[in-house]
Amino acid sequence: MTYSFQYFELHTPNFENSKTFYGEMFNWRFKDLDLPGGRYALSEGNGLQGGLMQDERPFWLNYVTVDNVEQAAQKAQRLGGKVLVTRTEVPGKGAFIVIADPSGARLALWEEAKK
Repeated sequence: MTYSFQYFELHTPNFENSKTFYGEMFNWRFKDLDLPGGRYALSEGNGLQGGLMQDERPFWLNYVTVDNVEQAAQKAQRLGGKVLVTRTEVPGKGAFIVIADPSGARLALWEEAKK
């Protein structure tokens, strides 16, 4: 498998301001989703794979597609990384795990749902 960045996600305390800023800055469009537990907007119609999430502190989280998130997370731990968020299912889409590399930089591992 070729590992590549597949998805971006901006976590932001200023949800509407961030949508406006990036919408005007790069001509990005977003569609609000009705999700339990928080506000989320998907990028729409602009060739991007990503979204914005309401969060207390701002940071970008990028997703790399892997064959198996558990195996990739175990490998990250063997290499000195840490698991920050355990396996989380996205119904019908796949699952992710968030890790930190040895320096503390965050990265999400994404596994597509089996079809």
